[in-house]
Amino acid sequence: MPDTVVSLKTTELANNFVGFMNPTNVGPLENAVMQALNAAPYNMGVTAVDASIEADGRVVKFTLTAPNDLDPASVKAVLR
Repeated sequence: MPDTVVSLKTTELANNFVGFMNPTNVGPLENAVMQALNAAPYNMGVTAVDASIEADGRVVKFTLTAPNDLDPASVKAVLR
């Protein structure tokens, strides 16, 4: 399964994800992102999300696993 890597500034993240921004526990953020990407109308089929937040907290990087290649622009559109 191909991985797609998407990085966003934390200021670009939609408000519904900002509450999950915890560098020491990214599990809730990963779950919220996977649910959003797999919900209708997007249905991206993401099977895994690995999130990492840079030390300064200004950028979050998502590595997404899905059966098909994901379009990074589409992923960013859902997360903004």
